[in-house]
Amino acid sequence: EEKQIYFQHYRHSALFESLEIALDSLTEFDDEQKDKIKQSYDKCMTEELKKISSKAEIKGRIKHYNHADNLWNIVISNAVFKCSPEGEFRRCECVQVLACQEDT
Repeated sequence: EEKQIYFQHYRHSALFESLEIALDSLTEFDDEQKDKIKQSYDKCMTEELKKISSKAEIKGRIKHYNHADNLWNIVISNAVFKCSPEGEFRRCECVQVLACQEDT
């Protein structure tokens, strides 16, 4: 069976921070059990986000980019973006985009 790799960049979300606070308050779980729950979170986020088929259009100036471990981190300044064909354009001083290859 091929081992699936799940990215941990979802751990920077407010949802994960709430999960971590909840886990810290549960004294009946040891660190190993908490880590398994966090790994399950990574797997679920990866699987559920694969189901989303929307596109975003972003224009702006690339301030910084980095590619490591099949994860792109792109910081765009003076960004103008929309998240659906019928959506409105939004402006933002700075946008950070994290992206991974679809096949991983």
